[in-house]
Amino acid sequence: MKKLFVTLVFVAFALTTFSQNNYRDVVHLKNGSIIKGTVTEIIPDKHIKIVTADGSIFVYAMAEIDKMSKEEGFSLTQQKSTRAADYSAPTSMGKIIISGSSELSYSSFLNEQKISYDDFFGDTESISEEYDESGFNFKSSVAYFIYDGLALGISMDYETSKYEYEDSEEKESSFMIGPSMVYYFGSSNIKPYIFGEYMFGTSKSEQKEGSNSEDFKMKMNGWVLGAGIAFFLNQNLSLDLGMGYSNALAEPESDNIDPNIDIEMTAKGIALNGGISVYF
Repeated sequence: MKKLFVTLVFVAFALTTFSQNNYRDVVHLKNGSIIKGTVTEIIPDKHIKIVTADGSIFVYAMAEIDKMSKEEGFSLTQQKSTRAADYSAPTSMGKIIISGSSELSYSSFLNEQKISYDDFFGDTESISEEYDESGFNFKSSVAYFIYDGLALGISMDYETSKYEYEDSEEKESSFMIGPSMVYYFGSSNIKPYIFGEYMFGTSKSEQKEGSNSEDFKMKMNGWVLGAGIAFFLNQNLSLDLGMGYSNALAEPESDNIDPNIDIEMTAKGIALNGGISVYF
């Protein structure tokens, strides 16, 4: 009769466990240990099985159990849903990342220009101009993860801008390409990252003043270093927000200017950009 009573108690306990998802089970062992989780199996006179919040499964003989109770908490399903998902896979070794970004931002640059005249006096003239620029920039890159978190690839950058003065207008366009690297930190769905690029290419400037028009071509090279945060929407897609410092050097092509005049231009500044990355 006593054995039948104990059996009925454990069966009733099991039914209550599955019907009350907002409570968790507490198993008190005779050795003083306390196990909290969800009881998934009870076999009278033999054992019980309990699953803890981290997914571990424990089986205890009935003879080891002192008592069983309940306390308010999360169900096993709720516990699993609240665990931080592991987002290591998108940036693991062997993966490929394709990124695209558009830069619609305010940037402040300082241009320094040195002109050396190859004449009797060897004159050199320095011009420094600080200006604010707004324009459109589209950048794309393809990279391969050679190590967990570290990807090497190629970046391409196309940019157009327009300047309007009182009686003149200037349009500029440039295309640059070069090697790049990016390193992601952590395994959560919000990953900080750092990046670096070295790029080279050409730019074309068209200046109009009244009815006169003149084209000017430049050779360019430069580097960018920066950091940002990638917000992963899932294992294959992230939204990126970054900030970088750039330093670019430009020189006129040889057929654009008198060979006796040497012109060198540098542009440097900080800019923000946002984009989307796809991982596969």
